[in-house]
Amino acid sequence: MNREHRQGQASRQNHELPENITSQIQATQQFPNIRFIPVRHHSPACAIHLKSLMAREKPDVVLIEAPADTRSLIPFLAAKDAHPPLAIYLYYVDRQASWVAGLAAPTEPVRYRCFVPFAEFSPEWVGIRNAKPRAEIGFIDLPYFYRLHAAQGREQDRQEWEASLLDESTLESQVFTQQVVERAGCRDFNEGWDRCFESAAQDIDAERYFADLLIWCALLRENQQIHGGIDAETRQREHYMAEKIRPYLATDKTCFVITGGFHTCAVAERLSQPAQCFEVFDPPGEQGMHLLPYSLQRLKSSNAYAAGIPDCGFYQQAWQQYNAGEPQPYIKAGESWSHAVFKELRTRGELVAFPDLIEANTMSRRLAALRSAAVGRSEIRDAMISAFCKTTSEIGERIITDVIDQSVANDVVGRLPRNTPLAPIVQDFRERCRAYALPLTGADAKEQHLDIYRKERHRAISRFLHQLAYLQVPYGELVAGPDLVHGTDLNRVQEKWRLRWTTEAEARLTEMIQYGPQVKEACLNWLRERAAVSRDCVETAGLLVRALSMGIHQLSDGLLAKLTVSLSTEVDFIALVDCLALLHRADTAYASLEGHK
Repeated sequence: MNREHRQGQASRQNHELPENITSQIQATQQFPNIRFIPVRHHSPACAIHLKSLMAREKPDVVLIEAPADTRSLIPFLAAKDAHPPLAIYLYYVDRQASWVAGLAAPTEPVRYRCFVPFAEFSPEWVGIRNAKPRAEIGFIDLPYFYRLHAAQGREQDRQEWEASLLDESTLESQVFTQQVVERAGCRDFNEGWDRCFESAAQDIDAERYFADLLIWCALLRENQQIHGGIDAETRQREHYMAEKIRPYLATDKTCFVITGGFHTCAVAERLSQPAQCFEVFDPPGEQGMHLLPYSLQRLKSSNAYAAGIPDCGFYQQAWQQYNAGEPQPYIKAGESWSHAVFKELRTRGELVAFPDLIEANTMSRRLAALRSAAVGRSEIRDAMISAFCKTTSEIGERIITDVIDQSVANDVVGRLPRNTPLAPIVQDFRERCRAYALPLTGADAKEQHLDIYRKERHRAISRFLHQLAYLQVPYGELVAGPDLVHGTDLNRVQEKWRLRWTTEAEARLTEMIQYGPQVKEACLNWLRERAAVSRDCVETAGLLVRALSMGIHQLSDGLLAKLTVSLSTEVDFIALVDCLALLHRADTAYASLEGHK
């Protein structure tokens, strides 16, 4: 569709909008060769309409909201044998604790980490995969270190949850959003979004869809400016994105700019202002980035993922149905979902019959008609609960909702293309697995019996497996044998491990690269940092025992010295007993831990 047609359509939609909103919308139309595409991250409807636009207009350049310093990973994301979900993992190690108050002379570094995930139905993924041959693809967002610097450290990136650079959580809490949700008779932001921009959007032309979405995002932005203001990190990001786009204004190349809708108008307005240089300086700390396999389970919003969506397995199925040519992909995905729930409930012995499945599918359409909406995720969930739940108790409903949450393809895991560069810690893992003849393929689980008291090789394998377990790598499970930390199975002289290689194991190792390039070194550094903040004699003794079981003896003297001080001042008798029990177990099993008496 040409620019004049888009402007005419926009003017018809904007005539009742406030003047400032109208001017923001118009700012996105001022450059004839630049097409701004506002999206919600991981929205199948946005992906569907973006795919349609790209097929029709075939842009020469596709610019995407992702950290510009990760552009070297674009060829791997675009590779034919790359299978989502995938994620770019970024980390920064700040040894000066630059942004943490109260640490004038830090003894341990402050570590930041985050993810940029790509699902099969993410608009960003569609932008990469549907670009025409030889099209230029670029990432234009502020590099990770500069985002940390602008925000004076991102507290969420120091935590253990799934910190994301595609954070949309502020949209859900806005006054404007809450008012829209309430007036629409919805229960939360996701249900409101689904009703306005997801399940019913397949029947709307792409031009109208993105025009409506742009207006909604502009109103959200205006509301944020009134009630909370725009933070420094967001403003610097938009400044940076505008300057990355600016060189294309002087060309005749058609350019798609795919950004979160919250930023779209602001970036366009920045482009109408004179160019401003962006201050560049070398990060004082260590930083890195790697591409790793991700999963739909990790993408779910219920896992505290800031840009996640609920029931993302359902949206994955809807996207696949759309690509298979299904005219009603959301209804078809809902039928698959209810059938999977029905089968699982039958497997668990719940009293559901085939007529209940028919009723669930029929009721979702009735609910949609009652709500004057298209059949969407909420209607399908509500219909399943109503049709399958045979009791009025909360327990009965909880059983149904648990099955619903678990039954819809949430275990889908991505696969990296063949030539993806591996993190050094993953290379070390593979080398040691080969040296110890441990499994490196996704075959069935293998049992490993280790005579840790008499065979030095078995002792070395045990230490390696304990190191992986300490790093929370899902590779080996100790199913029998002496557990010195918890004091169980101490009469055994052998360890029994159940081993199974998965892509998640190497993904977890990649995340731990921030602690060191080798498995043992990562354990050492993580142990050292945990020991530095330990204030409890039991915890410190537990760390000492773990260190010995992993064959990491460098910390023994320091931990023993710390324990000496802790024990001399400990006033809790139970804590003293627990601590001494740990030390006694370690001393008794010293031959297996050290390899000599």
